[in-house]
Amino acid sequence: MEPSEALGIAAQVAVGIAGFARVVPADKARLQLLLYNSTLPLTYCMAGLFFLSLNPPPLWAWRACSGLASACLLPFGITTMRKLYRISPDFAAASFVSYAASVLGISVLLLQFYNAILLNAFAPFYAAVVVQIVLAVFQFVRLILLPPPPR
Repeated sequence: MEPSEALGIAAQVAVGIAGFARVVPADKARLQLLLYNSTLPLTYCMAGLFFLSLNPPPLWAWRACSGLASACLLPFGITTMRKLYRISPDFAAASFVSYAASVLGISVLLLQFYNAILLNAFAPFYAAVVVQIVLAVFQFVRLILLPPPPR
C-alpha cells in the first residue's frame, strides 16, 4: 500500500471516530481524550498528504511529519496523564489500560524522535497515526461499555 493510500484511510477512520464522539454521554475529560486521540492522527495524516502532494515530495517529508508528531505527542501525553489523575487517582495509577497506553505512547514518541533524527521513513511515522487511532477506538468502546465514573 502506498503512503498516500494509508494516510487517506487513516484520515477517514479518524474523522469517523471524531464524529461519534458526541453520541456517547461522557464526562468532559474522557470526551476530550477521545477527540484528541482522533484529531491528532487526522492532523498527522493531513501533514503527510500535504508533503506527498508537493512535486516532487521533499526528501525530508517523513522526518518533518515525525517532528510534528513528536511536538504534539509530548504535551498531549503529559496533559492526558494529568487529566486522568484528576478524574480518578486510582484509575490513573493502577489501571492496566493506563499503563499500556502510557507504554505505547512513550514507545511511539521515542520512535518519532528516532525517525525525525535518523531514519526518515514512513512506517515509524505511520505508527504514531495507528497507535492513536487504536487508542481512540479503545476509548470509544470503553465509553459505550463502561458506566460513567462516579462524580
